[in-house]
Amino acid sequence: MKLLNPTPTNRNRCSGSTATRSRNQSAIAATSSGDFFFVPDGDVLYYLGLAAETEGRDGDAEAAFHADAEALVDAYFRLEDPRRVRAIGLELRVEAELDGIRLRGIIDRLELDDAGELVVTDYKTGAAPSTEHERKRLAGVHIYSLLCEQILGRRPRRVQLLYLRSPLAIATEPTDRTTRGTRRTLGALWQAVERACDREDFRPQSSRLCDYCPFHAYCPVFGGDPDEARRVSEQLAAEREAQRAAAAAAAELVPVPA
Repeated sequence: MKLLNPTPTNRNRCSGSTATRSRNQSAIAATSSGDFFFVPDGDVLYYLGLAAETEGRDGDAEAAFHADAEALVDAYFRLEDPRRVRAIGLELRVEAELDGIRLRGIIDRLELDDAGELVVTDYKTGAAPSTEHERKRLAGVHIYSLLCEQILGRRPRRVQLLYLRSPLAIATEPTDRTTRGTRRTLGALWQAVERACDREDFRPQSSRLCDYCPFHAYCPVFGGDPDEARRVSEQLAAEREAQRAAAAAAAELVPVPA
């Protein structure tokens, strides 16, 4: 895909642990330079999924999908010039043990700034949060920062969320204080999970996210039966095991060439 060559953008600046928000409305000019632009793997998969959902739908739905994708790509170039991004990892899988807790994650983009310091970037296609809710939304990238420090021995200089729909960048600098807070939060969360497992106490909490959940049929909030979910899970596991056994038996019947 050919690049829409963006004009140089202003860098998002931040100091200390204060989150900064920046909007860049600079124009985007099409060129014939022969350059290419990249789209983060996570968003590619997201839009491939949406594309699959539009199959078989009417032309209006497909046109709306393409218009939305085009708007997000356009918005991305309002946030930054990809030619100035020194990415060292895309869709980077990270894993480490921290205080007895095994953490895994996928960093959308890990890059180096002009000073050679690490920067963690997370792409968002949803709505940007209000100023009061910025800190909560940044919790995920603070965990990525903690993982980078644990694995690479270096704390990222900056973590940022790029909200493509706005377009809006929310950035902050991890500090000793935020790092300690992240560790405490993770420890408390894991203790709560262990208590819930010991007591088999998993109370549902409804929210707007329930609108996107495919498990309504098994959720008590919507009149579902969790025990039915357990039965379905056991049935599927038995079917998979039967398939593996059948495949192994079939493999034994295949003659081995002399």
